[in-house]
Formats: sequence, C-alpha cells, structure tokens
Amino acid sequence: MSTQLKYLGQLLLFGGFLLLTYPVLISVGKTALPNTYMRNVPYPVGGYGHMHTRVREAANAGKVDILFLGSSHAYRGFDTRLWAKQGFSSFNLGSSAQSPIQSELLLKSTMKNLDPDVIIMEVNPILFSSDGVESALDLIANRPIDLATVGMVVRENHIKTTNALFYGTLRQTLDFDDDLIEAAQEDDGQYIPGGFVERIIGQYQPEAEAEQKENEEYVSEQIEAFDRIVQLAQRTGKKLILVEAPVPHFTYAHMLGPQREFEQFMASRRAVFLNMNDKVALTDTLHFTDGHHLNQAGVELFNAALIDTLIERGWLEQRDR
Repeated sequence: MSTQLKYLGQLLLFGGFLLLTYPVLISVGKTALPNTYMRNVPYPVGGYGHMHTRVREAANAGKVDILFLGSSHAYRGFDTRLWAKQGFSSFNLGSSAQSPIQSELLLKSTMKNLDPDVIIMEVNPILFSSDGVESALDLIANRPIDLATVGMVVRENHIKTTNALFYGTLRQTLDFDDDLIEAAQEDDGQYIPGGFVERIIGQYQPEAEAEQKENEEYVSEQIEAFDRIVQLAQRTGKKLILVEAPVPHFTYAHMLGPQREFEQFMASRRAVFLNMNDKVALTDTLHFTDGHHLNQAGVELFNAALIDTLIERGWLEQRDR
C-alpha cells in the first residue's frame, strides 16, 4: 500500500470516528455543562409560543374546515373561537418566526389528520428573507423528530439546528420530555385550545424613530418551500389563501420592507393573496401589544373583517351560525 493510500485510509477512519462520537459529545456536553458553554446547542423545549402544547393537541384533533399556518402573527392573530362562532372549525398551527420551510413541514405532517378544506397561511416579506433557524429549533425541540425533521435540518444547513437535532434525538429516545406540561398562561399570553394565544392587555407605543428597512433578498430555500406548498394545495384540492396580517402603521411603513415588490412576488405565484393592512380600522396605540402583534380588541376586528372579506369574494362559503 502506498503512503498516500495509507494516509487516506487513516483520514477516513478518523473522520468516521468523529462522525460517530460528535453526537455523543454534543449530548453529554449539553447535559453536563452550563448553557454558557453550549450556546451552539440551543434546545427550546417548552419555550416561547406554546408549540409543545399545540403540536400534541393537533395530533389528537380531527378534521377541520380551516388550518392556519404562519408566524406569531398567525397564532396571535387568528382566533379559532371567533371562526367557530361563524360556523367554521379550525386549528391554528402558527409558531414563532415560522417561515415557509417550517410551514411546509407542518402542513405535510398534519394534512392527513386535520384534513382541512382551506389553508390560510400568514405571509409577510420578513419570512421570505429569514434563515428559518429560530423556527426550526422550535420544531425540533417541541415535536417528535422524524424524517421530515431531518430533511428540514439538511435544508437549513446550520450548526445550531444540526446540534439540536443530535441532542433532541437523544432526549426523545430517552423520553426526557414525555411528562412536560406547559402552563397555559404565560407572561405574554393565554393558550386557547385550538392553537390561538390570547393577549388582552397591551397598548403599543411606536418608537420615535426607526430606520427604513431595506429590501432584503429572499432566500431561495424559502421560495422553493413556498412553491411546494402552493403545488401541494393544488395537487390535493385544498384551497390556499395567503393573508398578510395587519401590523401597526408604523411597522408597516418602516420595518417590513418594500410592499410593492412583495405583492408582485405573491401575484407571480398565482395564489390567492390578501393584504389586510389598511383593510381594518385599527389604531396603533389601541389595538396592538407591540410592533407586530394585535391585542384581543384588534384580533376581534381583524378576524371579523377577514371572514367578511373571504365570504364576500366567494373564497369561503357562508355558514349557518
């Protein structure tokens, strides 16, 4: 055997050893060391947004008329109780910073169980320029790790999601989190069965100044995931409605990024798109809790206006109440 071949063999052997031991080292380190030393192994199980509770409830829910997907604008914006009053059963699978990559995973993994007739997906420019890491970590830690999770981590191609996958696989194999029960009431909201999170109080005070957000380039993996969602809905006969949820006027003007380009992008996908900003009589200081989210008074105005609009345009059928 030549020296070069011998060296190559040793290199491959060492690489294989590292590949096998790395997940073990990550898991042992995360378990034994303070988080200060393991910042690249985040694992937000039972963290912000009630995703642990939402995923488990969805697994036991039956067919619904409407499935909501999207970021915190979705799970804090679409109140399933208000839709029930109008005769529509629904489930809200929104999650913190949920980008199209995570929406695709959640849609595919719940479509058979929830079997929605209509999918209402919350969209905005920020989600398409996101790397999706925050939301990916939320899903890794709070739903069962499966092949879809592995596929998402491969697409993300980020050290934090890779480490979280290794660590989460160990935790879930050893049933570490099986007994975890999240409190329905957290500092910033009350979880409502069906996936919505209610926040009654909170009045937003716009910042005095903010820089105009530049037009950030959309991430190709997010566009590809979004296109697959559109194609999946078409292929399975589900009605997909894209909704840009209302945000404070200040945020809309300064922080979301150019809207004209976003609306052109939506139109290019030939999907039903509805921008609800300026379609509802909302006041920044009365109907929002912060720079992005409605309080309950705002949620009620938004949902009523959205339901009326969808019925008027023939995208939803009027139901007996």
